[in-house]
Amino acid sequence: MKPLPVASLIKFNSRHRDPRQISFYDNSTMTDQRPDLASNRHQLADWLAVSSDRVVSVEHPSIIRDIDKGLHSLGGEHHIKHLLAPAGQTLSVGLSLRPHDPLAKKLVSKEMAVQNVLLRVTVPKRTGRKRKRGSNDPFEYHAEGRDVLDEDAEDAPIAPPLTAEQLRRRLIDNTDAYAVQPVATIKQTHRFRALPDFQLQAGSQPVMDQIGKSLVNPTLSSIKNFHLDMTPGRPANEELIAPPNFTSFEQSLNYLYKQNPGVTHLTDEQGRVKTVNTQAPKKRQVVSVPHDIDEVPTEPPKGLPAIEKQSEALQQCVKNLLELLENRPAVTRRVACNLIDWGNEALFKEATQYVGYSFKSGPFRDTLVKYGLDPRTDPKYRCYQTFSFQLIAKDKVIAAAKKMRDGKNQWIRSDRYRKDEEPSHVFDGKSMTTNGKTWQVCDIKEPVLADLLATEDLRSEFDFETYGWYRNGTVAKARIIMRDMIGMMLSGQAPDTAAYQTVSVIPNQVDKLSYAECYFDRNAHGEKVMQLSMEIRNLVKTDIASRVRDRFRGDEEVLEDNAQDGADEDDAGYGMEDDRDMEGDLDDFGGETEA
Repeated sequence: MKPLPVASLIKFNSRHRDPRQISFYDNSTMTDQRPDLASNRHQLADWLAVSSDRVVSVEHPSIIRDIDKGLHSLGGEHHIKHLLAPAGQTLSVGLSLRPHDPLAKKLVSKEMAVQNVLLRVTVPKRTGRKRKRGSNDPFEYHAEGRDVLDEDAEDAPIAPPLTAEQLRRRLIDNTDAYAVQPVATIKQTHRFRALPDFQLQAGSQPVMDQIGKSLVNPTLSSIKNFHLDMTPGRPANEELIAPPNFTSFEQSLNYLYKQNPGVTHLTDEQGRVKTVNTQAPKKRQVVSVPHDIDEVPTEPPKGLPAIEKQSEALQQCVKNLLELLENRPAVTRRVACNLIDWGNEALFKEATQYVGYSFKSGPFRDTLVKYGLDPRTDPKYRCYQTFSFQLIAKDKVIAAAKKMRDGKNQWIRSDRYRKDEEPSHVFDGKSMTTNGKTWQVCDIKEPVLADLLATEDLRSEFDFETYGWYRNGTVAKARIIMRDMIGMMLSGQAPDTAAYQTVSVIPNQVDKLSYAECYFDRNAHGEKVMQLSMEIRNLVKTDIASRVRDRFRGDEEVLEDNAQDGADEDDAGYGMEDDRDMEGDLDDFGGETEA
C-alpha cells in the first residue's frame, strides 16, 4: 500500500516569528525500509500561511444532518454569538436534545483550550463508477455510491458525512488529485460531557399549563392574561411543582443497570422483607460519656462481638492496649500509637472499644480510659489530664481543606501516627511535631511547665468542666505559657523562658483576694510579660463569666424572674480578649482594669 503523501507530522517552527506558520513534513517518499536520513534531512514541504480568523469549534454530541436544526439545538444565533467572546470570557452554551420542548433541561458545555488546525481537504468527487480493486475490469455505475444523485433536484437526499476511515481511503485512492489548505487555528472548543437533568412532564399541573400557554412564547396579551391563584391553602389532590433540579450528578454512573452484588433481601421474624448490604463496614460502638456522668462504664458494650472470634491482629492489638492501660490507665491516641504495636488506624479504632471509654469533654477529654476506672475520684490521676491547642491559623486550615488530594498517586490516606515519631507525645519545649494537638500533664517535660504542674496546691473537689484537680490559676498559666511556646516554635523562634518564669509566680488560685497579684509593673518588665499576664487574667475571667452565665440561666428557668436582659448583656461579653470587656461583670475581683 502506498503511504499517505500528506504530512503526518504537523508542528510549529520555532525559528519563524509568525506562530501561525506551520511546516508540513512530506513523507510521500517513505517506504517500508528505513529512509536515508542524510539525504532527506532538509527536504521540507512548502510553507503555508494560516489565516488569523478566529474559529471556535463545538463538539456536538449528535450527528448533524440538518445545519438549521443543529443551530436551533444550541439556542440559535442569539446564544451562539457568545462563543466568539474573548478567550477566558466565553460563556457556556446550552444544548437541548429536544429543541421543540422549551422546558427540556439542557446540557452545559465546557470550554477547553486546544491547539488545532482547521484544514480544508478537497478530493475529486466520486462519479459512482466502481470496479473491483486491483483488476482491469471496466468501471460500472452504482447509484448508491454517488454523493448526490441529482444536485438540481429539490428532494435530492443528502449524502451522509464521511468518516475518518472513508476520507483516508479517498486520499489514498487519489494520491495526486487532492488538495489540502489550512484555514485557521482552533484554540477553543466546547465539549458536552454531562447528562441532562431529569424532566417532569407537568402538563397535568394547572400552574405549569398556564405558564406554558402564557410565558413560553409570550405576547403582550398573553402576559396580561396570566394570573395565578393566590388563595391561601392548597386544593386537594393538586400536584406539587417540581424542584428546579432533580440530581446533582452531571456524570453518569457506569453501573450497567445491574444490582449491587453486596445487597441482598432477607426476611425478618415478622415476615417483612429487608434490604441488607453485606459489604457495609461494621459500625464501631464508640463508648463516649459526658464529663459529669455519675458512673463510668465498667465493661465493653453488650452488642460487641466477642474478641475471641475476631482476627488475630485485632486480638493482639487489644492485648497490647490492655497491657498499656495497666501501667497508664488513661492515654491519648498519640501516646498509644507511639508506645505499642498497633498495626494501622482502622485496627486501632476497632480495638479501643474493647479496652476503654472516653470523655466527650472536660479535663480528661481525648483520652482512652480503662474500663471501671474513674480518674475523677483521686487527685493522683491529675497527671493524665490533657491540654489541647489549635496549632495553625483558621485561614490555613480552610486553605488546606480546599486543596484536592492527588488521587492518581496517593489513593490511600497515609497513617496519621508513625513509628519514627515516638517522642512526639512528649513536650520538652525544644522541638515538636504537628501530628497531634493534645498533650497529657505527665508528658510535659519542659522545666517551667513541669514545675508549675507538679504543685501540691490542688482543689479539694474535682472540677468537671475545665480544671480537674488543679486550681484555675495553675491551668491558666500552663495553657497560656504552653500556647506561646508552641507558637514560637512553629514560627522558628526560641521561647522566652525568662518571661515564662516571671508570670509563673501568679497565684495558683485567682479570686477576689489574689487578683491584684496578677498584675506586673510595666516599667520593670517587658512587653512579653505584660501580654502573657493579660492573657492569663482574661482566660480566668472568661471562664468565670461563662460559669456565672450558666448559673444565671439555671436560676432564670427555676424562678422565672424578669432578668432576661441581664443574660443578653452577659452573652455580648463572652469570649472577650481584653480586660476592659470584663468591667462590671467581675465586681468580686475589685481593683481597676489595666489601662
